[in-house]
Amino acid sequence: MVQWATAEITKVQALAFLAISVAVIIAIGATFYRTKALVPTAVMAITGGLVLYAVHNTGVFQQKVGEDIHGLRPAVVLAAAAHTSGLAPQLTTRQHAHLQHKRAAGTDSRSWS
Repeated sequence: MVQWATAEITKVQALAFLAISVAVIIAIGATFYRTKALVPTAVMAITGGLVLYAVHNTGVFQQKVGEDIHGLRPAVVLAAAAHTSGLAPQLTTRQHAHLQHKRAAGTDSRSWS
């Protein structure tokens, strides 16, 4: 069952890529027909090529995003561990005085009163 579903998904992906390729070719032809100029047609061809590249490489993009997302998690955990263990940098005297002034004036968003 899984092999059949995988084969069907592969077929649908190939059909979608074919449809997008045809759409890009039609867009390039329509641009040339409408403008009769080389520059807009070249821009459309480059844009269409970028679209086809992006569609064809969605798996690579998903992998890169996954690596970025999962790569950030340990840094966040380490920062939280450093903060709860007291290893995080403390406020300087100037920052502490400024915070005390804001709390006394009632403009500190972190105060609950």
